Formats: sequence, structure tokens, C-alpha cells
Amino acid sequence: MMANLYAVSKLKGNSIDSEQNFNLKMTDEQYTQLVDGDIYYNFISDGVGFGIARWKSEKDKHNLLIYAQEYNTSVGNIEMQLQFLIGDLMAAYPDVYNNLMQAETIEECINAIYGKYIKPNKYYPNEKQRQILLAGKLRLLVNDEIKFEQQQKKQEAENKKIKSLIVNEAERRVAMKNMEFSNSELIDFEFEGRMNFALRSFPITEVVIKMGKAKISLEQMAANMFEKKQYTNYMIDDKGRIGLFCPEKGKTNVTGKNDIDEKAVTIMIASSELPCYKITQEAFNALIVLILDIAKRNNKLKVYVGSCVNDGKRDRSIKAKIKAGFEEGKARAMARQEELKENKNTCLRLRGIPAMFGRLSDFESYYLDEKITEYVPKINKWLKNKNKVDSEEIVLGNIPDYFYVRTRTDRANVYKAASFDSEILNVVPVGTVFEIEGIDNGFGIIKDGGGYIYLSITD
Repeated sequence: MMANLYAVSKLKGNSIDSEQNFNLKMTDEQYTQLVDGDIYYNFISDGVGFGIARWKSEKDKHNLLIYAQEYNTSVGNIEMQLQFLIGDLMAAYPDVYNNLMQAETIEECINAIYGKYIKPNKYYPNEKQRQILLAGKLRLLVNDEIKFEQQQKKQEAENKKIKSLIVNEAERRVAMKNMEFSNSELIDFEFEGRMNFALRSFPITEVVIKMGKAKISLEQMAANMFEKKQYTNYMIDDKGRIGLFCPEKGKTNVTGKNDIDEKAVTIMIASSELPCYKITQEAFNALIVLILDIAKRNNKLKVYVGSCVNDGKRDRSIKAKIKAGFEEGKARAMARQEELKENKNTCLRLRGIPAMFGRLSDFESYYLDEKITEYVPKINKWLKNKNKVDSEEIVLGNIPDYFYVRTRTDRANVYKAASFDSEILNVVPVGTVFEIEGIDNGFGIIKDGGGYIYLSITD
């Protein structure tokens, strides 16, 4: 359709036949201005083809002029003429209009309208073929224009987003300058060595717990970290003493992830050797009390446990997977994610390194995961009521000498020894659960002499 109109008028709303320009001694613009000004009275009957469709008959030009007046615009306005053309096609040429709507190719469109609504140009013997080629070129031009507009809109959206991020970052930096960080008054020891730690750039929203060696003093723990250049904020020994290694305003480096280091207070807690990283009742008491203290001082209203709140892709809790299945665990994680999304600045997230809570393939304590999860409601109650913690209310209980893993690959091998070269005792399907009583060379020792399973293929 556009090719047909372009062929006769170059899509100019005020154009007239070129030979009539000479006869009337007027340009296209002069002719249109005289008609609009109601000075040229012969518009309807002068036989001059006018507009994008070169309307020529008295009926067409009369209807066009009336439509322009109702539209309150120039008779040469192209948008008005396109509206008029569509209406004219629907009313006076319904067959042509229907054929155009059903056409799927350029050739079908040209055939639908050629010679039936707009007369061919008598100066071009191959006019039909010319219009087909012209339509192809116009379609390419239109597609390029659409792509250009889409790219422009995309670029504008990106620029707007970048501008918003810059403004938000500037506001955040101003807020951080005015923010004051405090340290816990529960500490029994403060490291006085000189450290080159960076200041954190974000408010505290997480507490990360890392297991450390047992049966050593806070002073020894601090000396070991200083030697390895691993900085944590707090340390807890097996007697429940709390030490400050790096002030809370400082960004630590024990997580290995900068986005976590910026937002997390890190705690190193003394534990026993593998497999279960056992901790003492005194250390557990101190951990709970310290978490509550961090939450209070940073104006948190709620504490939660989870390693899947941010992405909601999977629930890492082995017990939840065994009991409820993966999909239900995922649904709970997604619900928790939505609940905390709006209140992330008033919540404090607890997790381990790497993903201590429930991620047993990294050999962290499953039992500690269960106990901290059990005490989260109590911590939140203490937070809400602003109560102090009574240590008698915290009971760690006996920690078992085993933990559970579940295979996450099909056809997992159970070996006779802690080696891939040893005899294969059994091949188990995905989801098989084992009790592990020890670790040897990256293999879990299956309880009661059941063999060895490679822990990297388990959850």
C-alpha cells in the first residue's frame, strides 16, 4: 500500500500532478494554502489529482475537503489523509480492503490494490513490477527505522537506569559517611595488632559464621589470622570468650566474596576436628548472645537463617529435602524471599562459609545448623521484647558424631576405599541418603562400614 502511494505521490500530502503545476502556475504548497484559506474555490471540480492517493474525482475531493474541515486541519495533512483513505477503502471498496488485510506477501498486497483504488502511472509501462520492488525497499527502510527506534528506547532506558544508580550511589555514600558503627561490649579480648583493613561501604545486613580451630586461646586465634592476613570481626573460643579482631566498621576478607564482605559481620567460632565441627555449650551460648547484640546495635527487627533467600533457586537444607522434597523446599525459599525483599534493611541474615547452614558437602556442622535455626524464633522474640538473654535458656545438647548427605547425581559409586581406583561396592541412584561418620581424602566414610562416597557429588 505504501509503495502504491509512494509511486504516485512520494507520500506528500500536499502534492498535485506535475503537469498541473505548470498549467495552474502554482507550486504544491501554494495550491494547498489557497485551498486551506478558502481562496481557491475550484478545488472540487478542477480535475487536479491531489494528496497521497491523488484523489481526482469530484466525489473524492469533496469528501476529502469535508473530512479535513471536520479534522480541523489542512487538506494536505498526511495523517488526516491516511485516516480518510482507510475509511474510504472500508466504505467504498470493501473487497479491496479485505484483500489487503488478508494479503501475506508484497505481491499479494500490490495485486489487491493495483488499478482498483489508485490508477497506475501511465508514464511507467512496468509500473506494477516497479511498485513491488519499491515496496521491498520501503519495508527494509521501515524495519531499519523500527530497529533504530528500539535501540534508542533501549539506550534511553539504560541511561535512565545508570543515572538512577549514580544518584542512589551518591545518596548511599552520603548516608554511609553519616553512619556510625559500634562494636560489641561483650568482648573479653581486643586484638591490638596493626591491620590494613578497608572501611565497609554498605550497612550491615548479614552475620557470617566460620569454623575455626578448637582448644586454642583468643590470642592464638588472632595471631593465626594476622599471620595468614585473614580478617574476621569477632572470635569465640571453646570457653565462650569473645574477642574483637577487626572493628565492625572494617570490611573483613574471610568470605572470599566482596559483596558479602561489604555487608557482613564475620564471626570465627572454635570447633573440633572433622567430621562434625563440634562446638562447646559455652561457645554456642556466646554465639547466640553475640548475634542478638549485633542485631540490636544495627537496628534489626528480625533474624533469619538461609542460604537461598537471595536467589530462591534451591533449599540447601538436607533435612528439608529428605522430609518435604525439593519442590516444597524451593517454595518455602521463594516465600521467604518475597517476605524479606521489602524489609531487607531491617533483617539480619545468618549464614556460614561457604553456605554453612545445611551445605554438608562443604563439611560444616549440620547439627549447628539445626540448633541455630531452632533458636532464631527465640532471638527474634528477644529482639522484639528487648530482653537480655538468659544463658540457661540456651541448650546445645549432645552433638552426634555423624551427619547426613544425599547424592545429587544418578549412578553414584560407593567405593571400598577412599580412592577412585578402589573396588566399586555399589552404584546408587540420585537421592540416596547416607550417614557419614568421618572424612578421608575428600570421601565420606559411610557409617557401619558401608564404604566410601565422594562428597563433592552429594548435598
